[in-house]
Amino acid sequence: MAHSRAPRPTLQLLLLTVTIALTGCGTSAYEDRFKARLEHLQRETPFQPVWEQPVEDFPAKSLSLRIPKIFRADESYALNPLSTVTPDPRRPDDIVDPYRVQPSFLKLPGHQRTYEGFTQVRSAQSLDLVVKPYYLYVAKYDKKDGKFPSGNEMERQLREALVKQFGKKSVTDWEILDPPPPTPEGSTITWKRIKATGEQYWVFYEDKVARYKIFPNTPGVYELYLYSTPDYHVMLGWRYGKDVGEALGLEAIAPICAGTMKVK
Repeated sequence: MAHSRAPRPTLQLLLLTVTIALTGCGTSAYEDRFKARLEHLQRETPFQPVWEQPVEDFPAKSLSLRIPKIFRADESYALNPLSTVTPDPRRPDDIVDPYRVQPSFLKLPGHQRTYEGFTQVRSAQSLDLVVKPYYLYVAKYDKKDGKFPSGNEMERQLREALVKQFGKKSVTDWEILDPPPPTPEGSTITWKRIKATGEQYWVFYEDKVARYKIFPNTPGVYELYLYSTPDYHVMLGWRYGKDVGEALGLEAIAPICAGTMKVK
């Protein structure tokens, strides 16, 4: 179940170029199709780490997002935040630990869905392979949903919650992503990001005995992306252990995912 880092750029660009060279110049219609396909592949190359088909069935119907491929259909689960009694995907007779749906120290307003994945990393203590989780929390908070804070106020509230959990020294200031994440359409989108590190509550999965094990005080990272407008806020929260983040290449994947966000 181990995952590799973000995939390398596709070979399709090279293959397509070789094909046109071998077949020679074609008709104008063929050349137009080739040009359109080449432009599409060039735009898509940075987005190899995410699925091409966006998710559009969030409770907030206006939201669209391409989910990273590290959340594989056969190994990862979308935990429904709207259900008070969510069956566990691996153990249907059990109830999902609420902390897996969202950590108690930061309940994102307008929470839409949590994506949970597991990967194997080697324990620093025993050198055994341990199955550890990683999470993507998706939220969209609309002006019509209630008391709506400005962008600055939302930043203050979110950072305050992280500082309360981790302490000031363990929480960065908000920063504008530079360079801004590209979009599949060829433009860019301006996101802000904040990161917190420290001990957290985790639920690991033990494959050998097919059960979960709780680690209440284990170091980890909570990285939060925020996109604000006068009408809505979109938040993408990433939670993972440092070893998991390095194994999966999450520092590269997270901004790519953010660049695929759309609000219709």
